[in-house]
Amino acid sequence: MLIEATTNRIHLLSIAVFHRLRIGLFLVTLSAVGCSKKTDATFSSLDPSRGSETNHPSDTQGVDLLRGSSKIQLDKTGVSSQNEPVVDGVMLPTPRQRSIQDRLGTLFEAPSSHWKLAPEFIEIQLPELINPYAIWGATGRDDLGNFFLGVSCAGDWKDSATLCAVQPGENQAVSLGDSVANLRRLDLATASTMQIKIHSKPVQANDGFLYFASMDEYGEKEDGTRLPFYGSNLWRIRANVSKNIIAETEWEHLLALPEGIIATGCTGRYVYALGYYQHALYQFDTQDFGVRKVEVGSVGGHISRNLLVDLNEHVYVPRVVKGGADRYIAQLVEFDTQMVQVAAHPLEHYGATPDFSSHGIVGFAFLQNGDCIFTTHQGALYHLRPRADSASSLDSLGWFHPEGVSYAPCLYTPDGQSLVCGLANREGVFQWVVYEFANGVGEVISLSESALAILQRQGTLAYGTHTRDHQGDGMIVGWYQEEKSDEHLPYAVRVHWPNPN
Repeated sequence: MLIEATTNRIHLLSIAVFHRLRIGLFLVTLSAVGCSKKTDATFSSLDPSRGSETNHPSDTQGVDLLRGSSKIQLDKTGVSSQNEPVVDGVMLPTPRQRSIQDRLGTLFEAPSSHWKLAPEFIEIQLPELINPYAIWGATGRDDLGNFFLGVSCAGDWKDSATLCAVQPGENQAVSLGDSVANLRRLDLATASTMQIKIHSKPVQANDGFLYFASMDEYGEKEDGTRLPFYGSNLWRIRANVSKNIIAETEWEHLLALPEGIIATGCTGRYVYALGYYQHALYQFDTQDFGVRKVEVGSVGGHISRNLLVDLNEHVYVPRVVKGGADRYIAQLVEFDTQMVQVAAHPLEHYGATPDFSSHGIVGFAFLQNGDCIFTTHQGALYHLRPRADSASSLDSLGWFHPEGVSYAPCLYTPDGQSLVCGLANREGVFQWVVYEFANGVGEVISLSESALAILQRQGTLAYGTHTRDHQGDGMIVGWYQEEKSDEHLPYAVRVHWPNPN
């Protein structure tokens, strides 16, 4: 029997630091009784190996996960969620109307036969970074069409994940700073603090800010029995200030969380973050700074690499339970904006394992009407149809690759209606696949020479899905092995479809 996830609430000592606005650490007011326990600036988590609650030291003002507490609101002196907020004389961005394309973080163009062609790959020059390692699918964009990339490092205690940006039409990335340096700038870290990954997709909310998460891996166990020592941090930067957004960027700290936050999503007011273990799902309200949490449920150390957020701001996360010896049952669970379960759809060919080796939802791309096409770790293709006034529906489309199982973490719907295309790895070979909805079958298209030059490098892995800039280009990222040293290095390429003329 599947166990319904229950909504836990969060008691925050310090949820946000707005360094630029000079308002320091916010105080917390609880909206329910029975929440008198105070945080001691540690991450509090359950260590299943000991069967008791243990405190893992943290260098940040953190989160205390209190059972039975209620949704909290920050006491933002001078800030009103009803009117235009003003803090220390500075007006904060207010929610505004955005196009469907901007809310989804992509671009839709007219139907054309050239979407059936393999695109060119144009390599992006990354900035000089300390011990860079990979880009794990952390690709996103803002409403101005700037690409954002999270570059992870190799894991040495001195290293720190970096956020980079690529302006429209440019093929050179610029560093916007790293996670640990910003924690230290805000007096939220010591010399030992680690945040080696930005794994989540940077996403823009209606308030004009871009949100993303950094995370640690030190001390974690892939069987799900121990969380990463320094957990994760939710950040934001101001977007849409000007076309020269890259010139001056300051990170603002929002949440310190015990789990490893691996995915984020947003199409409006609410920012969702998914962490391991147990598919811990957080909702951050960008208007009133309320925070909710629900454990959707997962086996061992399994974590889906993506969550889905529709235009109704409902969020979809896999729930995985053990159904027998070496058998797992997976569902796609829909939650509304109150984090109440709305629907649960069976997911066949999900490919769950009780450790990190299975990746859950690996690729997704939204259509113009708000529907979502996504792939599982095994390459099964699904069509999700959200509804504004009732539960969503989910249809299986079979396999993305015409020959069956593949790993397809790079999906695009260029016209948003007739086809989905993308990169799939089948039996160790990268192939470009075009799946036309009218035909109901995928077709393998010969890769361009520029794509082969990138993908045939030793040890190459490829990620990145859905995101397209204002010129219609996508972004694929990953790692490869350097020939002379065999060290892993990150790469990013601009995915450019040939001109139809």
